[in-house]
Amino acid sequence: MQKEKGNSLLYCASVCLAYAFVSVAITFVNKIVLTVYRFHFEQTLILLQLLVGTLGLLILSELKMCQVPRFQLKMARQAFPLAFWFFVYVVTGLGSLRSLTVPTWSAMRRLTAIFILILDYFIDRRMAPTSIWLSVFMMLIGAGVAALGDIDGDLAGYLHVSANCLSSALYLRAVARIKRATGLSEAGVLYYANLLSLPLV
Repeated sequence: MQKEKGNSLLYCASVCLAYAFVSVAITFVNKIVLTVYRFHFEQTLILLQLLVGTLGLLILSELKMCQVPRFQLKMARQAFPLAFWFFVYVVTGLGSLRSLTVPTWSAMRRLTAIFILILDYFIDRRMAPTSIWLSVFMMLIGAGVAALGDIDGDLAGYLHVSANCLSSALYLRAVARIKRATGLSEAGVLYYANLLSLPLV
């Protein structure tokens, strides 16, 4: 029993570290591609990332490491709003990353939590507890302090990252709604989001 618990904790820690590594890596790789190499074809970059992501999911599914559902037209119609907000989220993310420094971009992205709380209140009439609001504000203050010496960018970048936070919040709400309505797993949600975003590129 103790051994199983230890293995479970090790697995969770490995997943968290892998997520953190990939998240940081993709941010810096995109920033380098867009600014250092002056790659001005964001749509091409998005298309390649969507194709690699979709192919990766299919390979993992074949290896029985995750479960990807078969494509169904009815499911696709239900998942289209999810794919739309995912696409807007990715496009505005790359646009803002081009114009802002990474610390500024990372700090501004924390505003997504505020957008989620506001949308929950105005759409669902659900007010989050005071403790959650305080936690979010503490996180925003921490991110602001961390980025204080590197704040830089133009108006277009700030508008892009604001749109990115809003679309990210709407995407996360759509994820929760689709999972409740269809029973899709996280891998299934990502599969449909990638697949249905391809025609939008």
